[in-house]
Amino acid sequence: MESLVSGVALLAASALVAGAPGAHAQGRIAAEALSRPDLTDLGSAPADTRVTVAITLNYRDKARLDDLVLQQGTPGSPLYHQFLTPADFAQQFGPTQTQHDAVVAALRGAGFTILQTYPNRTVIDATAPVGAAGAYFRTQFHLFNQAGHGLRYGNAVAATLPAALGDIVSTVAGLDNVVKARPHHKAVGVFYSGMQLADAGAQAAVTPVSAPIERTVAGQFAGLYPAALADAYKFPSLAGKTGAGRSIAIVIDSNITNGNLATFWKAAGVTRRGSFNRILVNGVNPGVNDDVGETAIDTETTSSLAPGANIDLYLISSLNDAPIEDAYNLVVSNNVDDVASSSFGGCELDDTPFAIATDAIAEQGAALGITFTASTGDAGGDCEDATAMGKNFYSPDIVSSPSSGPHFVAVGGTTLLVNAATGARVSETAWAPGGSAGGGGGGVSSFWALPSYQAGLTRIAVVPTITVKSPDLQPNGGFAGRNLPDISLDAANTVGSYIAVYDTLDGGWTGYGGTSVANPVFATLVALQNQKTGSRSGFLNPALYAAFTNNGASPSGVYGADFYDVTSGNIGAGWSAKAGYDQATGIGSILGGAF
Repeated sequence: MESLVSGVALLAASALVAGAPGAHAQGRIAAEALSRPDLTDLGSAPADTRVTVAITLNYRDKARLDDLVLQQGTPGSPLYHQFLTPADFAQQFGPTQTQHDAVVAALRGAGFTILQTYPNRTVIDATAPVGAAGAYFRTQFHLFNQAGHGLRYGNAVAATLPAALGDIVSTVAGLDNVVKARPHHKAVGVFYSGMQLADAGAQAAVTPVSAPIERTVAGQFAGLYPAALADAYKFPSLAGKTGAGRSIAIVIDSNITNGNLATFWKAAGVTRRGSFNRILVNGVNPGVNDDVGETAIDTETTSSLAPGANIDLYLISSLNDAPIEDAYNLVVSNNVDDVASSSFGGCELDDTPFAIATDAIAEQGAALGITFTASTGDAGGDCEDATAMGKNFYSPDIVSSPSSGPHFVAVGGTTLLVNAATGARVSETAWAPGGSAGGGGGGVSSFWALPSYQAGLTRIAVVPTITVKSPDLQPNGGFAGRNLPDISLDAANTVGSYIAVYDTLDGGWTGYGGTSVANPVFATLVALQNQKTGSRSGFLNPALYAAFTNNGASPSGVYGADFYDVTSGNIGAGWSAKAGYDQATGIGSILGGAF
């Protein structure tokens, strides 16, 4: 059976993470010199600056792993849903104990302190002063001021990996701690005047009828509650499924208070039965910070649509590479969650080692039965970070990572209108861009080759031939890359479509759109479906595309009983919704009861 990643993609990866001809004599390049327009170089980092790295090790027998995971996710295969235990994975595919210990010994010998290792032997966390780290990776560390994020460190020249570790180590994260990802949401506004209310205060003022569809203020629309999305997408919850016995992991860099959650649940008519757990990745609690709006979207949506599911909030220090990779690896190592949800991303070509590491961990999760989902972004055909760093620095059509990874379900956005009385779908179109309104992310990967589950689809696109301002980030024009998104759900930040969430830091009741809404909705559907079938879903993409291919498009615009074909609207950059698969909405939206 065909491997998911072709040799073309592996060659594309080699420039950064696989021994490329002409690499430094010490070994292959671990990280190119840091260069971004949102950074101001402040010169050499002080000697007491510490560099903290997350080193991801290579799997053994990767081709066989690719084939296994593909068969586990393909209906009709003898291995369909025959998932491995962590011990099985470690024995068959994980780095050996000898390989793992060799990396640990090498790091210690170079002056690093080992912070954490994991039972799956996939990631090693270590820290060292800049002098020792610079000597080991043959680089120089500078301080940078990052617009919007303050002081950061990074390698000012290309860093290389010692040749002795070249066959063991896949990627090195943490040679800079620049924030390269951002939440994928669009705030609409604050709709409750009591901005200074204590958590869960004035309940009489914020508690409407039981299980409302909409939230209104002074008779005006102020957002949909999750119940509306459950109705529109025909969730299994309509048949009594609550997510009981299933668990959803959410990775994000801000906490949220119990009071905020209680206020939302009471107002939305939700009775929680599942647990709500906070997991501090690397022991760090980031507190409630500016990204709490994203946390509110993720937690309040999932916990309301699946009131019986356990919600595991994996809290990281910031949205940079090493903490994200550590969180993913911890989800896989813990092996308690059915699905791992990420509502953030950064430009794929800006950080290809991150793309490689995150997809590798997602593939390991898939082998165990864990489904990884990620939002595709809110800037139409452009990656989210490009807009933040200066208009068209990367040019349109650079997709967002980690959603571009072939082992992630890439969740895009639509504009959904529902009947306010019943929650039934009235219409659904591609979430169109316009000014600050954004649009659902889509397009073509410049890094990952077209996966086998997308082969043979009509309207599969290739990477456009475009020019970017940085020669180091030139997309591969004409490359037959993975197409995004896979599926799309409500993400619009327009009246009648956006959702209402509650967090006091942002003023109380706030309206939000963005693929940060669509992604946790889909992740919740996976957990509900797992309760319905009594099994994890694992690598879901082959089954999604098989259902789409087998059912086809009917004249009514519905693919059998599984999907709704979104056929109008666009997300910019030439990507429009049409009958069948397209780069604006992917397969379309979901009909969850039959799914």
